[in-house]
Formats: sequence, structure tokens, C-alpha cells
Amino acid sequence: MMLPPMTLTKAMQRLQTMVQQFMPGCRRKNHIKNKWMAARNKHRLHPLPKNIMQRLKTMTAAPRPPTPPPLFCFFFLLLCVRLRLRWWPRESEGKRAMHRPHTHSSFTHSLCVCPLAWTLVLTSPHEAHT
Repeated sequence: MMLPPMTLTKAMQRLQTMVQQFMPGCRRKNHIKNKWMAARNKHRLHPLPKNIMQRLKTMTAAPRPPTPPPLFCFFFLLLCVRLRLRWWPRESEGKRAMHRPHTHSSFTHSLCVCPLAWTLVLTSPHEAHT
């Protein structure tokens, strides 16, 4: 059974008066709070636009570019060092016999197309032909 709107508002008012009778300080606290909020908002000359308010709510820290994880950096550095050591000629390589093609560095250059594939399989350039 629906009550008419006037009856609902009267019931709400009666409920408010009953609550105020049982808790007399309740209304005073809310009144002080509203007074404080009004004094606080007095300093603001004009309200902030909605987009700025939304940005202020969502932003928590300064945006930073994503950084790679340290393990990735370590293994990438390891791979770079390995590649340089693999393709860098040894000190004694120039003194070796040129008639042995397996010990000459140009042999591995002509044989291998992709240096990454060889670095994953081999530990040194001279290991495959010994």
C-alpha cells in the first residue's frame, strides 16, 4: 500500500525530531561542519573545471616511462659481450697458419648468416670445427 507523498514527508520530519530528541548534539555537529566547509570554500574564487577535478582525482604520482626489468638488462648485456667476443679476432689468430681454414676468422663470417643463431648454439667460434 503506497502512502501519499505528504504523509511520507511528515513521517520523515517526525523521525528527524525523534532523532534530535534522543541525540541533541547531532544537529549542532552537522551545523559546525557545514559552517567550516563554507569558510573553506570562501577562499576559492572560482570553481575548478570538471576535467581538472577528474584529473586531480585520478592522478596519484608523476607519470614515468616504463623501464625494462633488471634481469632483461643483465642478459642483454651478456649477449652483447658474447657477440663482441665472438666476432672480435683473437690476438694469436693472425699468427696462425692461413692454410687451415677452420682457424681463420673469415671462415666463420662466410659460413654464418645470422650471428644470433650461432651464439645460441656455440660457446666459441672455434668449437664447431674442432
